Amino acid sequence: HIDDSAKLDPQGDEARRVQRLRSKANRGLVQQELESKGAPGRRSLRPQAKTSFVEALAASKGQALRLVCSRGAEPSHLCDQLVAALTSAGWAVTRETVATDAAVPHGVLIEVATDADDATQAAADVLAGALEAAAVPARGPDDAAPGADAPLRMTIGAQ
Repeated sequence: HIDDSAKLDPQGDEARRVQRLRSKANRGLVQQELESKGAPGRRSLRPQAKTSFVEALAASKGQALRLVCSRGAEPSHLCDQLVAALTSAGWAVTRETVATDAAVPHGVLIEVATDADDATQAAADVLAGALEAAAVPARGPDDAAPGADAPLRMTIGAQ
């Protein structure tokens, strides 16, 4: 019913929170379609998608990102690829590897602190869109508590 509500309040549809919810709904539909096709393949940033991924993120050059990676060959490989691409786009990435039995969610999760500045909020949205375009399913951006350990965090857990 998101499209119906946009017709009732076109200006309200422009709010960041509404746009973020719309993007989350679209990514959820894509994720559902991928899951219905059977066992997931190895996640990766394909070479043909890397260029457009880097270009999309370049507008947020200088953006700080805390990347939390679960141990294991598959999540580690994806983290390596994302660090390389994000660094190419001019982002300042701090990578942390945690044990798989730690409280790390499955999949990819983007979180942005509710008190983050507008540029960081926008960068979170761009990151989510770039991952979607690169066929790397991700959840978020979800709200993180104000004053979180990093204004923008992405967690890569096991599939």
